[in-house]
Amino acid sequence: MILEHRFGHIPQDARRGRAWLASLAPLFTGHLEADAVVPTGAFLRYHHLGEILLAVDESPAQILERDAERVRAQALDHLVLWTPAGGRARVTAAGTEGAVEPGAILLLELSQPVRIAMEPLAGHAVVVPRRLIEAESGHPDWHGRILSGPQARLGTMLADHMRHAGGCLSDLTLEQTRHLAPATLALCRALLAATPLVEREPGSARAVALGLAVRRFIEAHLAGVDAAMLMAEFGLSRTILYGLFSDAGGLYAYIRDRRLAEAMRCLSRTDGERRPMMAQLAHTCGFNHPTVFARAFRRKYGINPSEVTPGSIPAAVAKGENAALIAWLRDL
Repeated sequence: MILEHRFGHIPQDARRGRAWLASLAPLFTGHLEADAVVPTGAFLRYHHLGEILLAVDESPAQILERDAERVRAQALDHLVLWTPAGGRARVTAAGTEGAVEPGAILLLELSQPVRIAMEPLAGHAVVVPRRLIEAESGHPDWHGRILSGPQARLGTMLADHMRHAGGCLSDLTLEQTRHLAPATLALCRALLAATPLVEREPGSARAVALGLAVRRFIEAHLAGVDAAMLMAEFGLSRTILYGLFSDAGGLYAYIRDRRLAEAMRCLSRTDGERRPMMAQLAHTCGFNHPTVFARAFRRKYGINPSEVTPGSIPAAVAKGENAALIAWLRDL
């Protein structure tokens, strides 16, 4: 599935600029550099590959900011691996500043603020849920790391892979995309495994860290987690716990959506005799009755669980392209 923003149909420079900045709004606040004009060929495109997203863009000179308020509100636990082509960027993150050039890989965590000032360029990015690449012990902090030079040959390989994939994804079949996503994820894992880890400082960004820790616990205990378990595990009052999920529609709405996303992943990866019985899948994903599970699944994804085919990618249920992107990220 593809979400795409294009601007060639807007003749006025000022309107085209406003439309471009609006397209960045789900994740960033954008500012055009002085005298910068969004070219008619500029675009921003997201490809949903099942477990990960791949983003491709042709951008004007601009500044992107992801502030602490947006980070807290969205509580996204994803790693972005980004590379520019034909342009350079300066990034300020985690108290450090550095330059990103073509062939280098910038690592960003959506759970932390960042500022990026970039020249006109083409950019390619992979967005990966941290649970798919996080080390078995500890929570390594990759935010703001720039991988380049002879010690980052895997980074160069991944950068080349992203550029080639971004150029051909629109022409691939769903079956071909199924094979591309695991290969891309494997490259990301190989790169990160070879990258020295930096542990988070205790107590840094506590509100964000608490929200992410609770979400990781939910992910690890999907079948049986509830408010009482979370309050006991983290020593939280009900008011504080529920407040962590106000932007997600509430705690139990978040848990339900994570259970349904897990069911979709299971169904879209298996077929034939390997596919679990619906009653068994409902129980494994934390639903007490298969009818309740089927009804919730149909309400979220628009199809019955039995209609999911291998390689299916869930359609975003939120209205609007911006809301759809956030829905995609939360469903990964």
